[in-house]
Amino acid sequence: MKTKMILLTISASFLLIGTMGCEKDEILPQNQAQGKVLFITGACEGYMVFIEVDNPKGIGKKGTHTINRFSPTEEVLEYENVINTPYFNRINLPPELMKEGTWLHFEYREVTEEDINNGLFDRPSVICQWIWGTPPSTSYIISKIIAHKP
Repeated sequence: MKTKMILLTISASFLLIGTMGCEKDEILPQNQAQGKVLFITGACEGYMVFIEVDNPKGIGKKGTHTINRFSPTEEVLEYENVINTPYFNRINLPPELMKEGTWLHFEYREVTEEDINNGLFDRPSVICQWIWGTPPSTSYIISKIIAHKP
């Protein structure tokens, strides 16, 4: 009996210690996400805001983005779960919130035919080199900013 009690106590202790260190992601309502603005692209890459999403996992894409291309300070940025959305002024959100590093909690929705027809993802008619293109990501429209931190 003592042996069973000791084993039960040890098992319970390991279980308690094992779960104390685990951080669980907050479960957000459907179509809400949290993440930080990773980078913003220009004309040749689609005038988009790229957000690395922390929560929920799996709504974006994994990829890389080269910063300062053709410069001695060229940097390759790797990311895990990135989405893109048009510049905030195009979707009636405060443009100051699209600064790199800004943390956002937001509502999002799928891109519709109407969004495409309204030119939200149009590139301006500029001549770009063949190396330019949109970095890997999933496109969404942010419909509402719930909270933000610089």
